[in-house]
This record gives sequence, C-alpha cells and structure tokens, in this order.
Amino acid sequence: MTGAGVGQVRRRRWAGVLALLPILGADQAEIAVREGNTLYQSGQYEAALRRYEAAAAELPDSSVIEFNRGNALFKSRDQEQALDRYLAALATDEPALASRAKYNIGVIKYRQALAAAQRYEDALALAQAAIGYFRDSLRLDGGYADARYNLELAYRFHHRLEQDQLHAQRNAASPEEKTSLRRGQALSDKIRNEGSGQRDARADQDRRPHGQRANEV
Repeated sequence: MTGAGVGQVRRRRWAGVLALLPILGADQAEIAVREGNTLYQSGQYEAALRRYEAAAAELPDSSVIEFNRGNALFKSRDQEQALDRYLAALATDEPALASRAKYNIGVIKYRQALAAAQRYEDALALAQAAIGYFRDSLRLDGGYADARYNLELAYRFHHRLEQDQLHAQRNAASPEEKTSLRRGQALSDKIRNEGSGQRDARADQDRRPHGQRANEV
C-alpha cells in the first residue's frame, strides 16, 4: 500500500493491487495477465477482464488470475461475479494474497449490508459476514491498517443496526414512528476500498509456482 493510499481515509477503496505472474518463457497466460494489468491500469476494465479470462483458460487454477478477474469485475460494477472470483482466489497458499481477497470480500459484504439496511435481518447477517472477513484478513496480515479500520466501521454499523431494529420493534405500534437507517448508511462514505488501478505490480523473479503471489509497490 502506498503512503498516499493510507492517508486517504475517507476515500472508497478496496484491495485492488494487481497480481502479476512471473515470466516463465513465452507462456500465453503470463502474457495475457501482463496485457490485462496494463489495460486495467489505464482504466479499460472490460478489456482487462477479457485478457484475464484468456489467461484463466490457460491456467484455470491460478489464484492470482482469479484475484485480478475479481478486481476487473468490481471496477466494472459487477460485485456478484467479483465476489465469486475473490472466493476462488482463496485457494492460494500465499497469506498476503488471501488477506487481500478476504478484505475485498468483506468490502462487498459490507456494501451489501448497507444496501439491505431496511431489511434488518439481512443487513445484520451481511454486516456480520463482513466483520468475519475483515477479521480473517487481519489474522493473515496483522499490519493491514485498512482492514482494521473497516472492521471497526463494520462493528459500528452492526451495532447501529441492532439498536435501530430494537427501536423499531419497540415503536411498531405507533403509526407515526418511522425508523430510518440513514445514519448507518452514511458510514458507506467511509469504508476503505483500497486501490483504484493506480499501482503497479512487479514480477516475483524468485518464485515460479505460476505466480501465486501478489506483489505490491
């Protein structure tokens, strides 16, 4: 994470650092990932996704490629499919990549909780899921400041949901009482969705297991 990224505490961010496969010769998957990363960094997310999908056809078990597909889908506003790709990326044995994937899953669950705010039970379940993924991300990378920040935010939102639900139940008999979760929804402006395609990734020249490692600058 760049220093500038840490300082922007009110900006929506998610762990969008691109993963890069090390060159193992003229392998089509590695070339496709590099081309996809270049397109992603220039804001051409749909084109980047097509290159990542071409790479996935060559290396279907690569967590790095799944993570990058998730990033491109997220930026293309397809959170449901992005969630599937991040879940697939959890097959990695690299703690750093798993931490970022879990963090991204937590961000999506939190956003889903905010969207479901008027349905208390759904919102509570999604907020609890977000808490779980942020905690898992921190277990894998205890120094991940964004995960710690968003974990606290999710705890606060979960608590507020519980309080608003109780308030609504107590006042259900009063037709004038209208319970709103606008206060909880305001927290959506604070969640950290790290990365916006502004970072590069370097090839890990010391590792050769199909690039199963995300490298950050």
